Amino acid sequence: QHQHVWIRRQTELFQRELAALDKAFSEGLAECELRTIVVSHDAYGYLARRYDIETVSVAGLSPDEEPAPSVIAAIIDRVRGDGIRHVFTEELVSPALSSVIASETGAETLTLHPLEGLTPAQAEAGDGYLSLMRENLQNLRTAMRCPR
Repeated sequence: QHQHVWIRRQTELFQRELAALDKAFSEGLAECELRTIVVSHDAYGYLARRYDIETVSVAGLSPDEEPAPSVIAAIIDRVRGDGIRHVFTEELVSPALSSVIASETGAETLTLHPLEGLTPAQAEAGDGYLSLMRENLQNLRTAMRCPR
């Protein structure tokens, strides 16, 4: 019985933390200068729909997918044309293609965690879903040029 009460309390606490995180994303991304981000692969559809963000993916659903040179050229044109200053990479995926786009356009790279897994250093530091999503929010706010 005592264990059930503890589990229920922990569940309620986590639900409150998720609601606060959702509110932080909604408010933090509401009035940004840009609504488009460039990501290494198409892993952010839910995030994009929920917070009205357009994602331009370098690769498709698989981060190992090698896009055609014409796709990379089109993304470079889009980055330049839209004034995008940041390209997102992921820690568990090779940053090669995102780095090429960044170097060709003068953009900087930022990390966006798809939460498919933690690096050993993140796990050791006690990072988890909430802390990585807060880091994602800060990086999104930087890339989307949101007001402070």
